[in-house]
Amino acid sequence: MDSHIKVSVIVPAYNRAHTIRRCLDSALGQTISPYEVIVVDDASTDNTISVVKSISDERLRLIPMPSNKGAQAARNVGIKNAKGDYIAFLDSDDEWVPEKLEWQIKEIVRTGKPCVIHGAGWFCREQENTRKLFPLRRLHGFVYKKLLAHPGPFAPGPLYPCLLVPKKNLAEIGFLDEKTPAYQEWDVSIALAKQLDFVFIDKPLMIYHIDGGDSISKNRIKEAEGWQYIVEKYSTEIVKNVGEKVLGDHYNQIAAFYLNAGERQRACKCFYLAYINNRADVRSLGRLISALLGGKVFHIAHQVWRKMKSLV
Repeated sequence: MDSHIKVSVIVPAYNRAHTIRRCLDSALGQTISPYEVIVVDDASTDNTISVVKSISDERLRLIPMPSNKGAQAARNVGIKNAKGDYIAFLDSDDEWVPEKLEWQIKEIVRTGKPCVIHGAGWFCREQENTRKLFPLRRLHGFVYKKLLAHPGPFAPGPLYPCLLVPKKNLAEIGFLDEKTPAYQEWDVSIALAKQLDFVFIDKPLMIYHIDGGDSISKNRIKEAEGWQYIVEKYSTEIVKNVGEKVLGDHYNQIAAFYLNAGERQRACKCFYLAYINNRADVRSLGRLISALLGGKVFHIAHQVWRKMKSLV
């Protein structure tokens, strides 16, 4: 094992006094030790800072933010203060499996070149006491076009707690985009994929906890806004590399998020954009009509159409 690879772990935290110890125990207890673990407290109003200070470990660093700036800004502060060659991310309500860094460092040594290492992960529903594999894409090699494409039933990109990234390349892409409302790791993965190959480890590297609390991933409007922000940020690249049809597929996805959140006007706009970018797909036009008139009207028309088709 190459002991010269120094990994800095970045943990953004906001009001996570009840989960931060579990998170830090998993980072500090790795079978291959991280060089440092940096907690960037985003102006918490609970006892998060006190819990972090109660942990006696020379690898642990705490950086308090003077005001609340959001998780992306906190991560950027951590990256810029990191002393390691590679950056690993861990959210303050999640945890790593003990061998996470060991497996990833082995891949760095095996490839012999800088790359993005990611992998599978568990998601755990606390209230139901269940654990399942997160639906993540297995991204290998040059994956820029794959990350621009619509992911189908999978998450659009790797999750932050699964990523291990060269610090140098994070600086070269201008660090993390702090305006991204959601799907932030998808955004940074697209930017990194222009420079680096990806390596997927087919093992769960982390446990993503869903406890019913306040989380971006549970906010349907932010989910739609995040996807839309990224699609519009890379719209020219999407059309250039994977085509207008794929851009239409993205807008259909965004519209579905807005519709589920009760934002019918915004859904209609996105269904229209989906149709404009893929006129061959009449379903986009149907979805637009459905959103404008109400789902029941379109459902009846669709059933009649299917019945007529069966008689032909």
